[in-house]
Amino acid sequence: ETRNCPCFYILTGIKWQECCICLAQYKEKEEVRQLPCTHMFHLKCVDRWLRIISSCPLCKQELS
Repeated sequence: ETRNCPCFYILTGIKWQECCICLAQYKEKEEVRQLPCTHMFHLKCVDRWLRIISSCPLCKQELS
């Protein structure tokens, strides 16, 4: 369930350089969501993904 996954804004450089769903680079002040597996994606990208598939796009960890 995505409500339990933190949502925040990019403030500085981050470990991952791009969203693996849309392949766009993260930019300062963009809203992102971090899943329990710690992978991070653009908020809109991952919310859309999780409506269809209830697992992380990278590691396939299931979300409850």
